[in-house]
Amino acid sequence: MTADVNELSGAIAKILVILSIFILVFTLLTCFANVVLFGKIFGKESKKKWLSFVPFVNDYIIYDTFWNTKMFALYIVVNFVMQVVTRFASEKSASISVLYMVATLIVLFLDIAIMTHIATSFGKTGFSNVLWSIGLFALYPLFVVILAKRNEFTPEVTESIKKKAEEREKRKAESQKKREKREKRSRSLKTCFCNTKIY
Repeated sequence: MTADVNELSGAIAKILVILSIFILVFTLLTCFANVVLFGKIFGKESKKKWLSFVPFVNDYIIYDTFWNTKMFALYIVVNFVMQVVTRFASEKSASISVLYMVATLIVLFLDIAIMTHIATSFGKTGFSNVLWSIGLFALYPLFVVILAKRNEFTPEVTESIKKKAEEREKRKAESQKKREKREKRSRSLKTCFCNTKIY
C-alpha cells in the first residue's frame, strides 16, 4: 500500500516538474517575442524594449498600440474578478461558478480579439487574418516573431504609433516644464525665507 502511494507521489512530482519547466520555457519565449514586437513598435534603436519584461506594462502597451486602453482596463478588471472568484471557489456555489465561467469567456474573447488586432495591424486580412489570429492565440511567441520579422505595420498603424509617440513626448515636455516651474518657485520661496530676518 505504501509503495503504491510512494510511486504515485513520485509520478505526480515528476509531472509537476515537467509542467513547471514547460511554463518557464514558454514564459521566457513569450518575453523574447515581446522584445521583438516592442522593437518593432518603438523602433530598432529604442531603449524601451525592457518594458516587455514588466508584467502589466507590456500588456498595456500591446493593447494601447493595437486596440485601445479601455479594453485593457476591462481585461485587468476581469482577471482580478477571476482571481477573487478563485479564492471563494471552495464554497461550491452555482453563482460563483457561473461568474467564473463568464469571466473566463470574456478573457478568452479579449485574448482572441487582441490577436486579431495584432494580425490586422500587420496587414493580414480575410482568411489569412483568421489563420494568423489562431496561430497567435495558440503559439504566440512563434507567430509574433514571424510577423514582426517578416512584415511591416500597415500605414494606419504606423501613423497611430507615431502620433502616440508624439503625444507622449509632448506630455513629457509639459511635465518637465511644470517640474521646472515648481523647482523655481520652491527656490524663490527658500531664498525669500532665508533673506527674512527675525527680530
